[in-house]
Amino acid sequence: MRHITTGALLLLAGCATATPIKTGNAKEYLIECNGLAQTWSSCFTKANNTCTNGYDTLEQSSDNAGVLGGAQFKHLRIRCK
Repeated sequence: MRHITTGALLLLAGCATATPIKTGNAKEYLIECNGLAQTWSSCFTKANNTCTNGYDTLEQSSDNAGVLGGAQFKHLRIRCK
């Protein structure tokens, strides 16, 4: 039971991650902000921390997982300047 509770709390809290994407010479990243507590602001903060000289937004999307009242999954694909 403790593992289920811990898993549910992690889904609610979520985290923001930046995964590098190989696209030739450009530095692109997929920023994922998953969880009910994560806002778009969390994604943009992660993008700013990832690309210290700025970035261009290539794609921005979100969807509801339908788990625990509609957990949000936000995706931001960026290219560093």
